[in-house]
Amino acid sequence: MERTLTLDITDEAAKDIFDLAAAHGSSVGELIGDLISDLTCGCRHDRSGRSDLAGDWFSRYQSGKFPKSTFINHLIGLETVDDLLEDLDIADRAEQMIKTVGSGDIEDYKIDLKFATENIKSYYDEYVEYCPKGEEPQSYGDAVADLRRYKKTRDAWMGEGGS
Repeated sequence: MERTLTLDITDEAAKDIFDLAAAHGSSVGELIGDLISDLTCGCRHDRSGRSDLAGDWFSRYQSGKFPKSTFINHLIGLETVDDLLEDLDIADRAEQMIKTVGSGDIEDYKIDLKFATENIKSYYDEYVEYCPKGEEPQSYGDAVADLRRYKKTRDAWMGEGGS
């Protein structure tokens, strides 16, 4: 699937990256695509050592630009963000059904809501526990709001329309 990126670079940098790619018989899209593949060890990754160099560069970039630990960072590091996005969906659907159904048969929805929110809270508590010393963790409300923003942005990026 093709993706469209908007780059925030100067005109000079745009010319330089175009010239760099063209000088090697490539396009800017191919160059950026290969860089992304190297960063993520993706399908165009050729195990040439470029991924190690790209990973080293990103570690330096990340520590300088994003020094604070976040709930999203914690979940992605644990590779559990997809599970929690599913829990978020379950909780949202259960809340909606509880409101819609009213006082009718809502026990199953209450169980779903309780399970999903407890699971999200347990991962949040773990994030707080492992937050670096001297660093103030996000509040639970901010962490869940960030998780919702992450889901909406990722769904749009992945072509799922978002919600």
